[in-house]
Amino acid sequence: MATGQPDRQAYELNGADLPALQREAQRLCAAGVDIVRSASQGPAPVAGADADVVWWRRWLVQARTQLTPSTGAAQLMIVCRSAAVPVAAISQGVRP
Repeated sequence: MATGQPDRQAYELNGADLPALQREAQRLCAAGVDIVRSASQGPAPVAGADADVVWWRRWLVQARTQLTPSTGAAQLMIVCRSAAVPVAAISQGVRP
């Protein structure tokens, strides 16, 4: 992906689950990461549902996840932060 800034790299990550992609993003971007887009396949939140309904729905999704093979249903688009001097340091008079 192009960022228009030569000191900031960008990546599109695809995989089985979002937490694994977030760990990979941290590995790729040592100075930190800005998430542009994050998506994963799963149930939408149930607005106004009581705790029992939410619990059962999570249980069913977890059971389905364990019983079916992963299809790579997560995506993360990231831009690495530059390793430049932080804004707080610049306000204190430190310059790169």
